[in-house]
Amino acid sequence: MKNKFSIIPNLLTTGNLICGFLAILIALTDALKLTFYSDFINPFILSSWLILGAMIFDMLDGIVARLTRTDSQFGKELDSLADLTSFGIAPAVILYLSVLWRLGKIGIGIAAAYAVFAAFRLARFNAMKKEDLKNFTGLPTPAAAGVMVSYVLFAQWGEWYYVTIPHPNSLAMINWYNVTVTKFNAYFLPGLMIVIALLMVSNIKFISLKKYVNKEKAPFIVIVSTGLAALVFFLRPEPMFFAVTLGYVIISLINDGYLKLKKIKGRDFPKKVKKLGS
Repeated sequence: MKNKFSIIPNLLTTGNLICGFLAILIALTDALKLTFYSDFINPFILSSWLILGAMIFDMLDGIVARLTRTDSQFGKELDSLADLTSFGIAPAVILYLSVLWRLGKIGIGIAAAYAVFAAFRLARFNAMKKEDLKNFTGLPTPAAAGVMVSYVLFAQWGEWYYVTIPHPNSLAMINWYNVTVTKFNAYFLPGLMIVIALLMVSNIKFISLKKYVNKEKAPFIVIVSTGLAALVFFLRPEPMFFAVTLGYVIISLINDGYLKLKKIKGRDFPKKVKKLGS
């Protein structure tokens, strides 16, 4: 039975890798003017949606591997390579070509740092001996990439990403690489990218949902809330995508602060008891 289903998680991981590759390819073809895009198609937006597709494949391969008990060392190594491509290199390329290139060498440094920190995060995860089902150490690379590309989609949806957008009825072909982003995004996105990169290599504990990937352990409220979130997501994907990814980061930071504060209070408590006893 195990051999029968062992190929499915690897196929899903391959889907993740293909999405990451296509995201890079589409962004580069516009920058290098290797193909033409009409004003109806923004390659950076299309690449961002492909990163979302990679996130879905990455989530499914882990769930299927656990439910069918077909996880393997080969699958883990393939997953790391796919994650580095889709959630490390691809976001760095997309953000560099759409925003960071305007900052010159600083932009190159930020994009390179993001990709390198993503590699460090994945290498550290693989080096850990025991798997913590409750928390991740450092922001997971899929969530990091999700925050970055979801903001691009959200800002484009809200029409404050670019300074000018071609008229929808225009037939003129444009090169999106040269379209100017707003002054706010020109500074906000690099700053956000630096923060997200640092969170990936931090020791902050981020919430893991792996403990719920089991029919017996998944509470009813989690199943219902997931279904409602999926429904809202499909109704308003751009703002929902950004809200979910950013919300995950914020909630995890609050949870980590609470756990650390609780730990500090726990250390002080025995000392106070000892003083009262004496």
